[in-house]
Amino acid sequence: MKKFSLCQIALISIIGLAAFFEIKDTMNGKKIFFLEKWIFSNRGYAKQIEIKTYILTDEQVVWLLNHPDEEVEQPLQKDLHRKNVNAVIRMKNRGKEQFWGLFTWETPNLRSHLVGIDNNASYKDKFMNFVFPMGRRIYVDYDESPEEITVAWVTLCTKK
Repeated sequence: MKKFSLCQIALISIIGLAAFFEIKDTMNGKKIFFLEKWIFSNRGYAKQIEIKTYILTDEQVVWLLNHPDEEVEQPLQKDLHRKNVNAVIRMKNRGKEQFWGLFTWETPNLRSHLVGIDNNASYKDKFMNFVFPMGRRIYVDYDESPEEITVAWVTLCTKK
């Protein structure tokens, strides 16, 4: 029986570790499986996805979810002061393809959060609503808008 050389053992170990960490991150939802990402990745499709972000009170979120086709206006800080607020991210597919993937959102005062979108969730011409509780907030500049929510795609995949 032929013995393996030290280089062969090191190469097999590296490939095994890479496969382990790829599978571990995929199972934890931190990544999309590399073959799926390689075949379906389409970051340019982000131009076809309309994204609107808001910071709203609990009552405003309930109203928004009960009236999904209506537009909501971002309240000023004085309307949010000392109330439970939520980060609301709305996405609408303006293109012709179905999309899914991972995106992050953050504000200047909150760290980044990773969110996954299932490939069955991208309805055409309807907003998908994502609501994330931010807790009770205290604002100083009453006549200003609250902090901006930034959204960035980590992985965006499409399929016709």
